[in-house]
Amino acid sequence: MEIIDFESIEQQKENIEPLNEGRSAAALKGLFSVPLGDLKKQQLDERSKIEAELESLEELDDPIQPYLDYIQWIKTNYPTGKSVESGLIQVLERCTSQFRDYDFYKNDPRYLKVWLTYAKYSDNPRDIFVYLARKEIGTSLALYY
Repeated sequence: MEIIDFESIEQQKENIEPLNEGRSAAALKGLFSVPLGDLKKQQLDERSKIEAELESLEELDDPIQPYLDYIQWIKTNYPTGKSVESGLIQVLERCTSQFRDYDFYKNDPRYLKVWLTYAKYSDNPRDIFVYLARKEIGTSLALYY
């Protein structure tokens, strides 16, 4: 196991959004040690692959999983959180709207977590909870309350 030199991420620590599940120091070191131009190209390439996967959701047994993987990928690769560059808000919006009329996902904790993450970044989280209550999304899950 490699010991991480925290000096490599010390300059960036104020810009890193904390996550409930924590962050990997090794992953952060990896992100901050790559030249910015190379990192952006790498992120664009990976984003293109993920977007291509999202185009074939109908073929999957669990079509929400690629969105969940995409959201996690954004959180890992854009440690500053929501930004225009990360596109997190847009992906959250796409995911929530894509599955809002699927009865199967109404009480899926994974889908509710997407909504809660979206509410976290919203200017009016109350409106989101009102919408969730009206559509009965997550209302039978303890996580909702």
